[in-house]
Parts: sequence; C-alpha cells; structure tokens
Amino acid sequence: MIKRYFISVMLLSCCLVEIFGQQEGRKNNQEDIFEESCRGNKESRLSEGSCKNVIKVLRAALENDSLAIETFKKEYEIINMSLFGINGLWKKNYVDVIKFFNMKENCRYYCRSKVFKRIDYVLLIN
Repeated sequence: MIKRYFISVMLLSCCLVEIFGQQEGRKNNQEDIFEESCRGNKESRLSEGSCKNVIKVLRAALENDSLAIETFKKEYEIINMSLFGINGLWKKNYVDVIKFFNMKENCRYYCRSKVFKRIDYVLLIN
C-alpha cells in the first residue's frame, strides 16, 4: 500500500514539474522573441515601463550597452526614485547601472520617456 502511494506521488510530481517547466520555458521564449524583434532596430523604443525592461529593449535595439545607458539617461526619467538616488546612479558607469536595475529589489523602479512626458489632451477649437 505504501509503495503504491509513493509511486503515485512520484508520478504526479513528475507530471507537475514537466507542466510548470514548459510554462516557464514559454515565458522565457516570448521574452527572447521580443528582444530579437528589437535587435538592430534603432527605432524600437518603449514610451514607459519598468526601467529594467526599458534598458533591456534599448540594449537589444542599439546592440551596445554603453550607448543604451547613455540613451536611457538622456531620453528617460525615473518616476519613483529620489533625486539623490538618480544623481548617484548617473555617476556610475554603464555596467553598474545595468547591474543595479537587474537586481531583484530594484525591479520596482518605473520610468517613462521624456518625449512623451507632457501629452496634453486639450482640444483647441477655432
């Protein structure tokens, strides 16, 4: 009886591992497809999103990490970070900036493009 129970638990666990492993693989595959579609396309820009994702898209589009970080510094603003934190971050080199945003605790930072900062929806009528 115990052997049957043990075997059924093992089979069930193997099936669950296989199912969840495939779903995780699809998620990573979708991210890779998105990154590949941006690769080499200098016009690929996100208007807003998490800083980690924006930098990831810029790195894929520009194919140069230092250029991607310089573009990020010039064209994007970090919304939910203190001014002191932003100024300290901009003094770091591009490798440290990428490492900073790839850390799990820093995934909460959100940024948006300075170009799309002031979209005014006022309708002017003659």
